[in-house]
Amino acid sequence: MTLAQAHLAGATDVEPVVASIDLPASPGRERNFSALVVHAAGGWTALCEDLEVAADGDDAQDAFENLLGAVQAVLSVDSVESRPQTPEGDVLELIGSHVGPEPVQIFVFQVNTP
Repeated sequence: MTLAQAHLAGATDVEPVVASIDLPASPGRERNFSALVVHAAGGWTALCEDLEVAADGDDAQDAFENLLGAVQAVLSVDSVESRPQTPEGDVLELIGSHVGPEPVQIFVFQVNTP
């Protein structure tokens, strides 16, 4: 279980944003993933721990949308199973870099393969 998934499991006030990515030319199935989105000194960063994919943006939503594009690009040439998981220390460092009045945000997305 990733840190984001653990937070979602224990939180009662978190209402995750849900999005989907459709990937052609892959074995058919659906997988759910979560993304942590933090505001660091340089802007917003979104990280999918399960796939070790990250992206930046001007705000949380922009970072998440950029992450969806990055995940789609990575999974168009690589399988979910072959992707490494982000080391927990790196995730904790990212969370620790969070600044600003808004909390760390969690987004949930689904990868659909036909």
